[in-house]
Amino acid sequence: MTVNNITYYTAAFEGCTGLTFIPPMDTTNGTLFISMFKDCVNLTCLGEIDTTNYTDTANMFLNTPALGAPDFAEQSALLTGDHYINPGECVAPVGSLITAVPLNFVDAVDFDIYGSVEYSLDGGNTFTPASGGPVNIKGVPSGDVIVNAVDAGVTQISFMSKDFFSAVTLIEETGTITTASAMFGWMPSCTSFDLTKFNTSNVTSFYRMFMSSTGFTSVDLSNFDTSSALSMDSMFRTCTNLTDIDLSNFNTAKVTTFNGFCQSAQSITSLDLSSFTFGAVTNFNYMLRDTQQLVCITNIDTTSGGTTTGIFLDASSLVAPNASEQTAIEGGAAYTNPGACP
Repeated sequence: MTVNNITYYTAAFEGCTGLTFIPPMDTTNGTLFISMFKDCVNLTCLGEIDTTNYTDTANMFLNTPALGAPDFAEQSALLTGDHYINPGECVAPVGSLITAVPLNFVDAVDFDIYGSVEYSLDGGNTFTPASGGPVNIKGVPSGDVIVNAVDAGVTQISFMSKDFFSAVTLIEETGTITTASAMFGWMPSCTSFDLTKFNTSNVTSFYRMFMSSTGFTSVDLSNFDTSSALSMDSMFRTCTNLTDIDLSNFNTAKVTTFNGFCQSAQSITSLDLSSFTFGAVTNFNYMLRDTQQLVCITNIDTTSGGTTTGIFLDASSLVAPNASEQTAIEGGAAYTNPGACP
């Protein structure tokens, strides 16, 4: 495949999910390789590619979990300008246009590298970002992953190819992360989150942090410092199997929006919101919508004047507050449970 006159390869193969191999290409004149192979989830092999004249390679190999030739180190080199020639041959799969290649954890791991960010494997399944952020971690079939961001100055961590993760441990004790938006969202296979060494003191957004992660039933957030939080929109939305959640240490003094906070978290039976304050809130919309097994909450106050559309919609089991108290809350009232949630 001779394409040596082309300079722009941006998104050239993006989303080609049926593509498993690409024969050698002469890309010596290429400058822009942005998202070139992004979301080519079944791509296993490149014949030849040259990025020595690159100006931008952002997302070049984003979400290519099956790509083994070039391997992780060779992909990293290509992202900073290199010439890769496959020592073997990319062979078309026999009898199928798509082939899924079984890969072990080490073979499968890929990183999408932004700018000067570098990564190293610390043995086993531990990833240590060497400097800066954001960090995107992807392509770990049936994997437990430990992300060690200590002293890395990382501001944002995202997990791609989210279906593959079964357990996540995040170690970040310096407090440099400023957003947890969708950090652990859409991880249906993940049954365990160890966040006991995650310093959240500077996190302003918890938007969709666990949204639609349906595999876990509980998570220990006892160390969370939410004093900087501005948004908790959809934080636990559609966590349908979450039954045990202790929020008693949460500081919500600065939070302005709880839109969809626990919407469709259908297995939660009680919520201890005794530490919550609501003076800054402008949006309570759908906060507890469709929490079908929720019976009791300890505290809520809508006197701030925030919008309350659908705040209790389809929370069909809720008795504390009762129906009349719910109506009052929707109209801008404070509620404190006279007893305690079981």
